[in-house]
Amino acid sequence: MDKKEIERYFKARVKEVQRILKDGPPWGFLCAAAFLDCLSKLVAGQDNKRKGYKDFVKDYLAKINPS
Repeated sequence: MDKKEIERYFKARVKEVQRILKDGPPWGFLCAAAFLDCLSKLVAGQDNKRKGYKDFVKDYLAKINPS
């Protein structure tokens, strides 16, 4: 897979998680948390446990403009 294929794959998964979130807790929350965990490991290149998850949220999600 090249970078564009990976990006398309993950964007498709985001759409799936968004549909699940509409069904309400706890499944939507669990899917979103697992997805973020996966992305944090991909970005770091390793499993940095709790710190890696928190760093990913702080470094990437905190900078997203929801408009």
